[in-house]
Amino acid sequence: MPFLYKLLFAKAMEKGMEDLETQNNDADDETPEDDGGLADLPIIDEATPVTSSTSSLDEAIVPKDPVWLTQRNVSEYDGYALAKSKDPLVRKRLRAETIARTTCAMVAYAANRRHNASQLSNSLMFLAAGVTKRVREYLNHIGLCSSRKTTHAALQSLGKEAEINIKSKFKTENSPILPPSICYDNLDFQQNVHMASVGHASMMFHGT
Repeated sequence: MPFLYKLLFAKAMEKGMEDLETQNNDADDETPEDDGGLADLPIIDEATPVTSSTSSLDEAIVPKDPVWLTQRNVSEYDGYALAKSKDPLVRKRLRAETIARTTCAMVAYAANRRHNASQLSNSLMFLAAGVTKRVREYLNHIGLCSSRKTTHAALQSLGKEAEINIKSKFKTENSPILPPSICYDNLDFQQNVHMASVGHASMMFHGT
């Protein structure tokens, strides 16, 4: 799998590197050649290795993928906006990484259905977004998301875990100053159906 990832990443980055080299060559042609063009050249020591323009980018300038934010690294984005990088090469690199990672996840899922971390994440997002059943079945067929049954099982598991976390946070010994006081009064929400049919329509729920 690492070989496949590197192969896909290199293929996706090939066009971006060619565009970068073209831009650099155009910029060099427009630079005035005073003193034979040697005045602005840096002094390179013989022991210093010369890296090519196709070397990998510095990891510090590549922004992190917001999809992988956790409770530990979310504080790094406190006060900052998650925006796209202005550097086209950085955007090209992130796109190539996403393509290679997604393709490898599809191949791993096709070989073993237990390798479904990416598919479960996509399935939960598709379920929350209201993607139709027919579209989900097609995405599951090509290995981009899990089945509907697996998605609901994962949703129930996440709900139980969230319930345990809330109960532990609001225990008396954990919150002696601020006791739990969560109450939703007159809660109204609608279960919207995108494709209405007989026995399959939108419903409104009321409760406290």
